[in-house]
Amino acid sequence: MSTDDDAFAAARLMVQNLVPALLVLDSDEYPYAVVRAARVINASVRRYLRQGPLSATGIDDHFGEEAR
Repeated sequence: MSTDDDAFAAARLMVQNLVPALLVLDSDEYPYAVVRAARVINASVRRYLRQGPLSATGIDDHFGEEAR
């Protein structure tokens, strides 16, 4: 993952690879941070909630499809 990738891309990568955290690289491809799954999911949920509470109901469907 790079600092330019969004939280949904990070969440998808974590689910597909069953990893608890991701190494984030800066633009020079040097380690920048390690981001745990809880922070990625929190960022994704907040984005849905800003769009409106009803759109948050799609989170289960979105992540459920990725997990299968």
